[in-house]
Amino acid sequence: MASKTEAADLKLVRASEAPVRIHGEAGRLHGTLNLRNQGSDRLTLRSIPIQAARLRDRDAAELSTLRAHGRLSPQEQAQVRIDYEIDPATPPGIYEATLMIGGEAQAAEITIAENPELEIEPDTVTLSLAAEPQLTRDFSVTNIGNVELQLGGTFVVPVKSDCMLETALQRGIAALTAKRADKELQLSDVLQAVGAQLAGPMTLSWSATTIKPGESKVLAMTIELPDNLQPHAYYYADVELYSSGLRVDIYT
Repeated sequence: MASKTEAADLKLVRASEAPVRIHGEAGRLHGTLNLRNQGSDRLTLRSIPIQAARLRDRDAAELSTLRAHGRLSPQEQAQVRIDYEIDPATPPGIYEATLMIGGEAQAAEITIAENPELEIEPDTVTLSLAAEPQLTRDFSVTNIGNVELQLGGTFVVPVKSDCMLETALQRGIAALTAKRADKELQLSDVLQAVGAQLAGPMTLSWSATTIKPGESKVLAMTIELPDNLQPHAYYYADVELYSSGLRVDIYT
């Protein structure tokens, strides 16, 4: 059986005249088309022509094709997957487009979802409590999504350690027992003593700013460590900033 890549025998099968729905997020379009091969040769589908004047690909060129992934035998009907990378800064919204399928123009609507995505460098900071209980670090932040991002203010972040609860429990009970050896311990006393052994939170602060899609800025962040960390120990904190994460390693 012959095989060809031309799509003249291709037909879009749909229940109504509503536009074809295509979705997009994080710089990528994707969807499926219900297609039928009306010819006598097997079709290998690699692309579908598209006209979408307001959309650009990752190289800022006007979008002209979508990738197609499918093979259709003669008279076969199947769902064919389509996708393509677009400019990740494309604003969210609904975009009108036209697909060319089997020589016929088919209306399409492309819905671009909001994608708040941030990249931060460096994404790991190592601190020494003895040398730097409070310090300022510069970070490069880039908006790699498609909506404006608000940054700034003060963040209070939990400081953790391996076996944190176990260690705090042991130290809390030991301290409480030494202090009140002649009295029966109450649960509230134990909880209070254990809580006193847990590390306090870390405070991060930086000036308020807005970062547009595709924009990069260098921001100064002030980091203040808690004052009740145990000596000769390792702690860490994880800071979530939109889609990005910042790890702070602390050695005392």
